[in-house]
Amino acid sequence: MGKARKVPARVMRAIQDAGVQVPQVAELVSHFVAAAGGPRAMAKMMMQEYLHAKPGSIIRQRLLDSVLRLMNFANQQIQTVDEIDLLSEDDLKVQLEELVGEIDATQEQEADAAGGAGADPEPPAWLARPDREA
Repeated sequence: MGKARKVPARVMRAIQDAGVQVPQVAELVSHFVAAAGGPRAMAKMMMQEYLHAKPGSIIRQRLLDSVLRLMNFANQQIQTVDEIDLLSEDDLKVQLEELVGEIDATQEQEADAAGGAGADPEPPAWLARPDREA
């Protein structure tokens, strides 16, 4: 089994919004799906179980219920989470310009608060390049 990866922030928010109290649940599910061979292999396993079960059996009912719950959950998440893959290049440029504008506004406010109005503020430490001397 592969090494555990950090759970992305958007996944943690989705878990919190769903009311799940134990963050390790996401990690457990992630490992389970990985051990099953990934989402495609897991779906194939579920379909095989469904086809081998008797019509009207509790197994079929629970599998259908699970799939419907997953579909409902996925649909709710699509409505609330902005996936970067769904954004066009123009949308990404607009978002980038907004972020740069926010950074510029913050730097101006910090400069004004420091009494250095009109002076060029020092770039943030995270922006400094180690290969260039100041």
